[in-house]
Parts: sequence; C-alpha cells; structure tokens
Amino acid sequence: MENNDIREKDNINKIQKTKNKKFKNRLILILIIEAIFCILIAYQELPIIKNGGSMISLPFDFLASILRKLSLSSSLGNVFAIILYALICLIPILIFIRLKIQKKNTKLDYMLIILSFALFIFIYAMINPKTMNLNNIFANTTISGIIYSFILSYLILKYLEKFYKNDVENRSLQKYIKDTLIVLTVFLVGIIFAVHFKEFLLSTSHIEPNGDIIDILFRQPIGKPLPYILLFIRTILNILPYILDIIIAFLIIDLIDERIIDKYSNNSLNASNKLAKNCKNFLVIIVIANLIFNIMQLVFINEIPPSDFKFDLPVFSIIFAVSSLILAKFMRENKELKDENDLFV
Repeated sequence: MENNDIREKDNINKIQKTKNKKFKNRLILILIIEAIFCILIAYQELPIIKNGGSMISLPFDFLASILRKLSLSSSLGNVFAIILYALICLIPILIFIRLKIQKKNTKLDYMLIILSFALFIFIYAMINPKTMNLNNIFANTTISGIIYSFILSYLILKYLEKFYKNDVENRSLQKYIKDTLIVLTVFLVGIIFAVHFKEFLLSTSHIEPNGDIIDILFRQPIGKPLPYILLFIRTILNILPYILDIIIAFLIIDLIDERIIDKYSNNSLNASNKLAKNCKNFLVIIVIANLIFNIMQLVFINEIPPSDFKFDLPVFSIIFAVSSLILAKFMRENKELKDENDLFV
C-alpha cells in the first residue's frame, strides 16, 4: 500500500515537471516573439516614432490614425469608425460586467469604468488633436503614457488585493512570486530590445546621420569602423546585466517549481545551490562589465559622440542578484535545518 502511494506520488511529480517544462518553453517562445517584434519596430522606426512619438504611443496612436482615416473615407466609413471607437473604449466596462456576472468584482474594479471614460476622451483627443488644442508632437506620447500608467496602477493594485485578500499559504506565495518573475522577464526583454536596441540605432545615426545600420554593416569598406565597434561593445555591456537578470529569474522559477513539488527534496536543494552559485558569478560579471564600460568611455572619449557619453551603474541588477543570492541561501539553510531535525527524530 505504501509502495503504491509512493509510486503514485512519483507519477504526479513527473506530470508536474513535464507541465513546468512545457510552460517554460512557451515562456521562452513568447520572449523571443517579443524580442523580434521590438527589433522590427525599432529598426523600421514607424512614422509614429519618426514624428516625435515613441513606442509608448503604440497601439493608441496607431488606432487613432486608422479611425481618423476610416472616418474621413466616407459616410459608411465614419459609421464604422464610431462603432469601432466605441467598442475599443468600452472594453474595460465589458471586463467589469463580466466580473460582476461572475461575482468576482471588488471595489477596485470600478477603476475599469473610469478607464473606459478616460479612453473615450483620450482616444478622441488623439483622433482630433486640433479640436482638443493638442498640436504638440509629444501629445500622443503623453496621453498614451497616462493610459498605460492607469492600466499598470490597476493591475498592481489588483495584484496586491489578491495577495492580501487570500489566506496566503506558502504555496500561494510562491505562485505569486513566480507570476511576478514572469512579468519581470517580459519587462526586461522589452528594455533590451525596445530601449537599448533603439538607442543603438539612434547612436549609429549620430556617427553617420544619413546612414542606415544595414547599409553600414555591409558596406565595403566601412568608413570609420572604430566608433561602430565601440558602440556595439557598449551596447552589449549595457544589456548584459538585464540578460543575467532574466537568467536569474528563470533559475528562481525552477527553484519555485521544485519547492512546490517537494520543498525538502534533493532537486530543490540542487536548484537553490545552482541559483546561489550563478548569483555570485553574475554579481562579479555585472561589476566587472560596468567597470570595463566606464573605462572604455574614458579611453576612447574622442571617438564617442558627446550625446552618447554616460556613466551608468546597474543598481537594479545588483540588488536583484544580491536578493536572489540571499533567497537561495535561505532555502538551502531551511533544507539543512530540516535534515538536522530529522536526525534527532
């Protein structure tokens, strides 16, 4: 009977590990798609970005542009534009109604109603900037930033509400940490490819204003290769801490998955040891890479455009690595304490 229970538990653990592996592979695929999407947008430099906007204005500026063209096309087009405009703006209210029907709504969800009214005003302002006296080229970016900040505020407050509302057990807490790390990896990939890759493209234009990065790379011969080499090295050193942060996040997710299955297993201990070892190495790499980056700027100060010269300290990456190291040590000591207690028993 006891052997059957052990065998059944092993089968459940194997199924859970298979699910975790599939989920991890799907997450990696999503991050790759996100990276490709960000690269394409950054390289193409959509008219929205060229006209003084930024990626922050997407997709609201794009939607406003489509609605404006549809409205001006014909009377029928104007009707379709109004219907589409209303449907887009009513999405938050429809989500609220669904939560209300399922009896899952809370007081915080009334923010969705406010968001719907805000979308009616803000998207209309983006469709008809002159009627709202918004002629500044950065107006759409500002409006989009306000919308995103409102959505982000709602999501964060909703997350905190669920966290404190539930009787958070150890397993639930680990799930919340895992969800947070998943969001963090998506955010970090966005920083790498939507921010730093775009900065790389803009910096190449500072070196050669009329040049295109593809033309420059495949031109024979390249005019002045040193500035481009320095720029490439600088970009790699800039994004390196974020890449290491993503790896640490995946290692913590692996540790959490093992602890959910059995927090006192050898697999859980191995995962915590692996996390601790990598955090130590990554901290050294981050500090050395930052030092090399700053020294490189001083050595080649005449080769770097003044607008691209900067000193940077990856504070977030250092804090994240140190926190992860402390977490790994805590998990390992917890397992060692359990083993000692078992010896006495």
